[in-house]
Formats: sequence, structure tokens, C-alpha cells
Amino acid sequence: MRRSGTLAFLALLIGAASCSHTVDVGSNVGADASAAEAGGTASDAEAGAPGEAGTAVTQAACARACEKVASCGFLEARNRAACESECVKRAYPFQLDCVNAIACADLERVCGGSFGSGSDGGTSPSVDACQTGCDQLHFFSCIDASTLAACRTKCTTATATRDTFSACTRTAGGDCARGTACLGTL
Repeated sequence: MRRSGTLAFLALLIGAASCSHTVDVGSNVGADASAAEAGGTASDAEAGAPGEAGTAVTQAACARACEKVASCGFLEARNRAACESECVKRAYPFQLDCVNAIACADLERVCGGSFGSGSDGGTSPSVDACQTGCDQLHFFSCIDASTLAACRTKCTTATATRDTFSACTRTAGGDCARGTACLGTL
């Protein structure tokens, strides 16, 4: 077990997903696709009550994500209830999509987060901003989970182009045509 407890899961979902942008969580565009990717239904995506972070996820969706994180060895079974409770309050649907769509071996690298026992030094603000742009495209259902994973990975290596990509996605907002065109700059 790398790091026990709910904090490890929350590090993955909340801190590491680099979701610092404000989004309209009332928008339900693409709920069917997002819920299907997370192993749920459109009603799972629609039924969630807003949490502390203005999220709209259900207990069922959080239960699936916490089970996945536990099965990958990032969460002890005794902490599942706390994980689910915090997830409902603080997680975004696209974060659950990432957790549910990625193999355990790639979970930290692709979805973000650090489950190690100490500080890993973090990522640069430039990488964080780039990955936030990827997250934004996925949130608005402009890209699927596998494209999100590739985008977040490319942000760590594309030093010359990631700032351009970040600026492009910020100006695109929820416009998928403009947002997906930004991928060409990365």
C-alpha cells in the first residue's frame, strides 16, 4: 500500500487533477458519454448534488472510483466510506472518468497525484496550466478519457508549446471546435 487513507485518493482527484478553472457544472452536455466512461449511466451524471467544490457527482460514481483506487492499492478498505463521502463533496465527474478509465500502473502518471510518502517536488505551473487545459476539454466532453490521458502526458514533455496550448484552451472555454483545435498546438 503506497499511502493509506482518504488523503491519497483526494490527492489524486482534487489536488492532482489541476482543476483550478471555474466551470459551469450545471451544464450536462455529454453526460451520457462521461457516465458511460465512468461505468455508470446518464442518470448517475445528472443525479449528483452539488458538493463543496460545486461538483455534480453521485454516491454510486464515487463508490466505483473509490473501489478502483482501493483495488490499485492506493486506499485501504477501512477508509472507503470516508473516500466516498469526500468524493461526493469535492470531486468533478471528469476526475472520476480519469480514475475509472486508466490502468492501475498508469493511474498516478496519467490522472495526476502523488501517493508517495514525501514531497515529490510537484510540477511546474506551466505543466499544471497545460493539464488544466486538457481537463477543461474533457470536462466539456470535447475529448474522451484516452485523449485526456495523452494530452496530460504530452503536457509534461512539450515544453516549447504547452504555454500556447494553455492560452488557447483558456480562450476556447466550452467551445469544443475551438478547444479541440488547440490540441494541434500541443
